[in-house]
Amino acid sequence: MYIEEYKKELENWKKDHTNFYNECLHAMKNHKATLGAYMHIYDYAMSELPNLPGQVELGACEDLFMIYHEKSGFNGMAGMLNLLCYYDKFFYAKCLLQKEKLKKALLTWLVIGDLHTCIINKTVRHPNKDDYEEGLRKLQYRLIGNSLITELKNADYWSSQRIFDKLLLSKDELKECLDRYASTFPKASKENQQSTNKRGRKTKFDGLKENTLEAFIEYSTGSCNNVDAYVKKIVQQLELCTTGEDLAALTIALEYCKIIKCVDNGGVKMFWEILHKKNTNIVGYETMNDSYKGLFSFHNNGKVPLKFASGRKKILEYIKIFQETKNEHDNGVQETSIEAN
Repeated sequence: MYIEEYKKELENWKKDHTNFYNECLHAMKNHKATLGAYMHIYDYAMSELPNLPGQVELGACEDLFMIYHEKSGFNGMAGMLNLLCYYDKFFYAKCLLQKEKLKKALLTWLVIGDLHTCIINKTVRHPNKDDYEEGLRKLQYRLIGNSLITELKNADYWSSQRIFDKLLLSKDELKECLDRYASTFPKASKENQQSTNKRGRKTKFDGLKENTLEAFIEYSTGSCNNVDAYVKKIVQQLELCTTGEDLAALTIALEYCKIIKCVDNGGVKMFWEILHKKNTNIVGYETMNDSYKGLFSFHNNGKVPLKFASGRKKILEYIKIFQETKNEHDNGVQETSIEAN
């Protein structure tokens, strides 16, 4: 998903949940939260971003938060609730019943709110700034780099006088930081943004003749061979898909096996519509998309967030099914039944 599209999604969510969002920020900002607490929020929210690039740095920054990090970790929902609601037990109880809404509020604060500014302010006002100055400088450097990698902030934001005045970095150090990440993660031109995402995959399938499963597989593989076999197997599996996680895992597995092109960053809805033509009983697009965003990191290193562990297991099961189908037909062998282990 483009970050600009995600910003719009969160802006719409904020409009629909303004009271809860404001209550959440009030709970966080209304007491003397430590820099460590703000970094807990930051790392948790960053880890929940869809398709988070692997180059993003999270966790303890040298010895700056080492004790805090070892005690609380930086990505747990329990710790998050405790930090947000320490002085407001009523809101704490409300959040326990609305954890997904709390997660959205924190993501909104990170992506379109002022969390970056709040953290910068905390570094400048750190009670032991003289003792931890080097660590605080490295933390600011990390925040800037992460924001450029994810496109949450740009060079103009960090160079603005309002923000620069709060940085511990000199002008030369800031320029070096901005130049470093600009050269490593150059932002695509406007034309390329319309056709390519951050990983270089197409986001619009310009050569696709029609939005059918058969056409998309042929377009993705560059061949009409085995299309019927793949479609038959996919339709069989759709009959067994009862949740968004099932559909998302099936999609990730098909991408992994190179039976379909990657549909992240705008293609998930198109592929859901293709699958819906084959089986009108599948779950809705939003339900599938939520699980797809959570499982997408499987493509990076085979790992997914802990809460999606069951989805990872399903991906592996689907991969086995379709690799066997692929191998059978690549070798010209007729399909046979697979004995269950």
